[in-house]
Amino acid sequence: MTGSAISGGLAVAAYLLTKSVILTYVNMPIKFNNPLAANIASTVRTLIMGVTTMATFLFLMVAVGLFALGVKRFIEEKREPIN
Repeated sequence: MTGSAISGGLAVAAYLLTKSVILTYVNMPIKFNNPLAANIASTVRTLIMGVTTMATFLFLMVAVGLFALGVKRFIEEKREPIN
């Protein structure tokens, strides 16, 4: 459960980072005269937003999985007969 809590906290932090990055990019349009520079800037923005989004969902899925594993182990411990 501790691992799930840590991963959940990291998921929240990654979500806030993702939100901040996306809002920053929305408010700063690409202003280049060179089409190649505009394409590179757009690609870099897409990659940065994708990496932060992927980190958010990775931490979220780990938190959910660890929580489910903790619940499963708790249920299994309650089912075992006491000798």
